[in-house]
Amino acid sequence: MSALASALLFVFFKIGPNNHLVQDQLARRDAIDGHFLPIEALEEVAREPLWLVFHEHDDWNRAFYLPKGPAVLAGERSLPGFDLPRLYLYRPYYLKEGKLPAFRDLAVDTGNYYFTALLEKQAESKLQSLPKARADQLFPEVPEDQRLGVYGESLAEFAGHLMSIANELGRARRRGVELCPKEKKIPLLEHWRRAFEQAQFFGLYRPEGSFEAIATERTLEPEDKLLAAKNLLGRSRWNGDPVADLKPCTRD
Repeated sequence: MSALASALLFVFFKIGPNNHLVQDQLARRDAIDGHFLPIEALEEVAREPLWLVFHEHDDWNRAFYLPKGPAVLAGERSLPGFDLPRLYLYRPYYLKEGKLPAFRDLAVDTGNYYFTALLEKQAESKLQSLPKARADQLFPEVPEDQRLGVYGESLAEFAGHLMSIANELGRARRRGVELCPKEKKIPLLEHWRRAFEQAQFFGLYRPEGSFEAIATERTLEPEDKLLAAKNLLGRSRWNGDPVADLKPCTRD
């Protein structure tokens, strides 16, 4: 690393972990519909040190999580930003006047990327409590040292998908959309049902000696989705029935 690059990195990271941006976002309760959204799952993530890195690469994912890596040395200084977990966010989508967007302003796809990235951190912190035998059974082709992590990331992708639907339900209710399925199907609620029953969530892994990620042969099954709802979102009773899970006909 050149001296200039080291200096720039030090200037960038010396401010300290900036997970307060997530905490501030969660504190804006008027923008969150807590009836649908299990916000406590994100509060748990936000309590831990976390770097938010805002990028402007159109060819990168809009939001993604990287676990902590080895510290980077600049001369005799250790740049702390790399030995902490990092959340990379696409600046044009996720940084507005120095703040993260309010939940009511997160569209489905933008929210999906964001919630999944945060919940990957949640899954990482709970990795040892996840059933290794299940990961071995579901993803036998994945190298053993990656298998449990790939399983956790798959659970996070499903949980993030649920969060994006729940957040969109809250946004719809703010707009006055009728969400109680009396005699007709509500598309968002049917989307919730399909997430549990039909939607496919594969894992991604790197074969030995390869830098290219490929998808797993199998996808999450119903028992894995129930585990994600319970372990990552704290919703042990969610089972894919939108009326029972979300209670759209009642208000807090």
